[in-house]
Amino acid sequence: MNISTFDIKQRYAQLTRDSTVFSYLGNLSTADLNTVLKSIELLLSANYSSKGLQKKLFNLLIEITQNLYNYLKSPVLEDRTEVFIVVLECENTHKIKTGNFLLTREIASIRSRIEMVNALNNEELKELYRGILDVGIPSHGGGAGLGLIDLARKSGRKLSYNFEEIDEKFSFFTLEVTFANS
Repeated sequence: MNISTFDIKQRYAQLTRDSTVFSYLGNLSTADLNTVLKSIELLLSANYSSKGLQKKLFNLLIEITQNLYNYLKSPVLEDRTEVFIVVLECENTHKIKTGNFLLTREIASIRSRIEMVNALNNEELKELYRGILDVGIPSHGGGAGLGLIDLARKSGRKLSYNFEEIDEKFSFFTLEVTFANS
């Protein structure tokens, strides 16, 4: 496969189905980010009576969307800034799935961070989170590197992911965050 034959729209179409609560496919400029977050907020308040579920979904979506936005500011991605965000409602869970391009050389680093986060229990995640806040070391995206930790903490579950190498330079990264509705 090469970058010219990879079709993000096809991946997106495979994910959006009857159980889709929210979906977005496009670029994430500052204006797009604000529009997406406002759309999410309006959708949640209109469709969910449970304030707890609204808050949890919104907080996870803010975190995941800001992570995408921060990563996509990198000029090395050239014109590979299209992403998707899909929220699916299942029986007793919600799933947030995102997809974005990244440099193939970054796979090992991202995989090791996700595996490290997935290997920790909730208490260990909490300690790691506080430790990073105390030290304040900037990450690749410009933040403190808390995004993946925060997603695992807030969801209470392991993060699922996949990397699909497109060519020597680019790959496609899919992240899935699942959490219980209760």
